[in-house]
Amino acid sequence: GRANWLRRSGAAMATWGRAAMAYIRGSPQEPRSSEEASEEEAESDEALARRLQAEEQGRPVARFKLLDRVEARYKDPELRGGTWSREYYAATVVDVLPPKTQKRPHSYLIKWDDGSEDQLVLEDYVRPLVPEAPAAAPRDRDGKRGLANGLRTGAPPPKKRGRPSKKGGRPPKTATATEAAPPPPSDEDAPWTPEEEQHLQELVDEHGEGDWSWPTIAEELGTGRAKEAVEEHYNSMLECQRIPDDTPPPGAEQEQKLRINASGRIATLVQKKQRGWLVVKLDENEGEDGAPGEERSIRTNFVTLLDAAGNDVVPTKKKRRRPTAAPGAAPAPAPRKRRPKDFEEGDRVTVLESADSHGGRSGAIVEKNTAWWRVKLDGDNEATSIRRKDLRAATTPAPGAPVPAPAPAAAAPPPAPPAP
Repeated sequence: GRANWLRRSGAAMATWGRAAMAYIRGSPQEPRSSEEASEEEAESDEALARRLQAEEQGRPVARFKLLDRVEARYKDPELRGGTWSREYYAATVVDVLPPKTQKRPHSYLIKWDDGSEDQLVLEDYVRPLVPEAPAAAPRDRDGKRGLANGLRTGAPPPKKRGRPSKKGGRPPKTATATEAAPPPPSDEDAPWTPEEEQHLQELVDEHGEGDWSWPTIAEELGTGRAKEAVEEHYNSMLECQRIPDDTPPPGAEQEQKLRINASGRIATLVQKKQRGWLVVKLDENEGEDGAPGEERSIRTNFVTLLDAAGNDVVPTKKKRRRPTAAPGAAPAPAPRKRRPKDFEEGDRVTVLESADSHGGRSGAIVEKNTAWWRVKLDGDNEATSIRRKDLRAATTPAPGAPVPAPAPAAAAPPPAPPAP
């Protein structure tokens, strides 16, 4: 229409105006040809049309378009404690989906470079792919600064540019004859002990499925580790089952057999992929898993490895080698928090003062669940749901219960006989 014609005419006039001003001022930039200007105007018109359409619909403009190279986080619904991976992986945008509402971001259909199944990822978990810097070519130096093969190589290297660090930073450290010893490793970098892993598993089981609070679990663990380190280590504990790296001797290649846990069907390992995915080839039997000899992808925790005799292979977790401590007195271990006492139904308990509600009241346990227990508080007709960690043993008897009699006083010792 007339509006589009006016918009294109204005863009063309602005383009030629910039070229004319650059030519008059003596800029090294040459005026562009009509073909180049038309291509740039077409691209700008396409971007302008997408922006105007988004503004009319009241939604934001998509950051990426088709076939853009990006990095995205992997969505794994089977990963406990979080469905999105922490690492970013290279991929390509194959489709752009508009948001369902004005406040939600765009979604992108991502094609992974490693050949995994395409996924729909939100815009919040996608970022541009940063190209890797090419490796510098080797140069022959003759020992003189700024010279190569006896000839000067032009201008000196460019200075580093960029904004200074927000942390302020310190002045550069001067070289001295004796360097200070490196600082000792912090508690977060120390290897996990079996006792610490067992305590972590007990705390997770105590909080219950879907009711995890990693800051609370890290605090109750009492080892000084951050919540991110505790969550990451627990996720690695869940994925401890690994494919053995034992390779057969040369000339004696042996196929790795495995069994699908759901159907019991035997398959052969074809390829190991990233993030715990396997490519397997099904046997000659017919089943719901697929046709005979068909190749399919499956997660590692859904199969059981078999040895040459057809027996199950028990996975073993690789132990990290602990660093040898310097000779001297061993540091005292951190005090471990004692777990609260386990109660039974009918026991008297008291709600902590720090609880959100019913703080300081006492009652009897009626029903025990995973994380929330039913407690009938004194003076109430119905039971109330209270968190397990907010209950402690009651020190006061139930109302109306008989008060135990005081213990009898100890008899006085007989008088000593008089001295002769």
